[in-house]
Amino acid sequence: MHLSNWLTSLLSGVCFPLPFYDFKACKPDIDISSAWSASGSRKLAVFTSPRAVHFGLPLISRQDLIADLEIAVVGSATRACLEAAGYRVHLQAI
Repeated sequence: MHLSNWLTSLLSGVCFPLPFYDFKACKPDIDISSAWSASGSRKLAVFTSPRAVHFGLPLISRQDLIADLEIAVVGSATRACLEAAGYRVHLQAI
């Protein structure tokens, strides 16, 4: 039995349309480029989902992206999203 059918029978035929939530980007409280401005510090951006790539990537300056920024991801879908956008992933959690 499919999960959707099971839930519908469990809830007596009540159906909830998805998406249930609406996600919106918000402006970060810090300037990301200035956080990485310390000389000799490692620049590492960690993306936890394709949605994080969608909303977070535009907040990183192009200069930081092409400089010595390392990119880490949590999963293969996030990696695929970044690579499709033309970025190299340096680290991936297993």
